Amino acid sequence: MKINAAHGSAYVENVNGYGWYLHFIKVDDVYRNQGIGTRLMKNIIKRCSGSPIYLLVTSELDGDIKRLYKFYEKFGFEKCEGNHIGYNYNMIF
Repeated sequence: MKINAAHGSAYVENVNGYGWYLHFIKVDDVYRNQGIGTRLMKNIIKRCSGSPIYLLVTSELDGDIKRLYKFYEKFGFEKCEGNHIGYNYNMIF
């Protein structure tokens, strides 16, 4: 499922029996730090409610790994084995 916002987008895929896998959140460089990624993440959590959401944090696209971890952790994501972070909507409430 592709989710679009002005100057950004995200893509999550339903993995039957396991929940959702977040492939990416992308915000245009000149529009970063303006809340677009936060709005996209909130939209993802809302649409995928009730199911786990998984992602792999990587800095291969000019990302700072510590900044990325901090971004996802503020939504309740937790580190799993390796570099995986898992999120379960029920953890927030």
